[in-house]
Amino acid sequence: MVCVPTCAKCTMQVHSTMCHAGLQGISSKGADSIAAAIQGHQSLQQLVLAHNHLSDEGVRLLQPALALLRRLDLRGCHIGSQGAQCLATALREAHSLEVLRLDDNPLTEHGGSALAAGVWHSQSLRELHLCNTGIGDEGLSRLAQALTHASQLTYLDVSACSIGDEGVSDLADAISDPFHGIADKAMLNEEFHGAAPTPAHLHVLKLRDNQISDHGVKELGEAMQQSSSLQDLDLAGNQVGIQGLKCLSAASVLQKLCLFNCKLGQEAADIVSCFKDNGFSNVRELDLTGNEVEGPQMQSVLEAVQQQDVAPALKVLIIGGNPAAQTDSFSELVDKARAARPTLDIAWQATDPGQGG
Repeated sequence: MVCVPTCAKCTMQVHSTMCHAGLQGISSKGADSIAAAIQGHQSLQQLVLAHNHLSDEGVRLLQPALALLRRLDLRGCHIGSQGAQCLATALREAHSLEVLRLDDNPLTEHGGSALAAGVWHSQSLRELHLCNTGIGDEGLSRLAQALTHASQLTYLDVSACSIGDEGVSDLADAISDPFHGIADKAMLNEEFHGAAPTPAHLHVLKLRDNQISDHGVKELGEAMQQSSSLQDLDLAGNQVGIQGLKCLSAASVLQKLCLFNCKLGQEAADIVSCFKDNGFSNVRELDLTGNEVEGPQMQSVLEAVQQQDVAPALKVLIIGGNPAAQTDSFSELVDKARAARPTLDIAWQATDPGQGG
């Protein structure tokens, strides 16, 4: 281990393959020292600088060294659109960077759009974490275009990014038909060098706590019916209705679906209809936590899953935080479902394994 000074009061510990300097009060003034440390330790693969005040200037100073890393964690580092542009340049040059974490930075739509150009050219990036970065519909639309070229990128988190149906619609196009919906192909070819698009290869997509309506969920579900890759979808905190549920249930590739706090209410009973239509056939985990589901609707769900041929792959059903759980008969209903289907883990209390939220 080597200790590298980053300012008068802070030092950075560099191990053989990892450097962790989160929450150390490092500002842009220490970025030069960090860049030199990275370049002086060619074996360094992972850099964690989360929750330091690097700002755009710090990212600019780090940029020349970032191409050497495999994992980079810059969560909560006060990075804006100019810093995103520097990171896009680093992504163009990097041949080994696999994981980039930028959660809790004010990238804005401009920063998201700038970053997308780097994603387009990246040959190694597998995971991109952008939770709470404010990239909005415009940023997601540009990222969707980039995904049609970055086939190795399989994990995308754009939770809490002020995304609505417009951005999700473009993402759905990227998943199912990348040529559809691109109005200005000439502009796209000029900016992204005319590479032929292919469907996005996302395996995990996190869209929780955005402003997506049932219409947007429906479009996404229809796209997933044509996808062979998207297995894990998190829609917590969005508005999901019957049309969206039906389309999602018909996506045979889907294995994990989180609908926490989607205000399903009485529409939770429509899940039973989806079950009867052989929906959710390969879903292994379904989270219905916090959806204002009353007793009769939840009873219908629990009675349905007692049948072995209903959602036959289902292993975990998470149903806590609903009014139904407060009724006197609920525990008995759960016990009956567990007895009828012992391979199904039904979680509804905080102490249960797999509890959602």
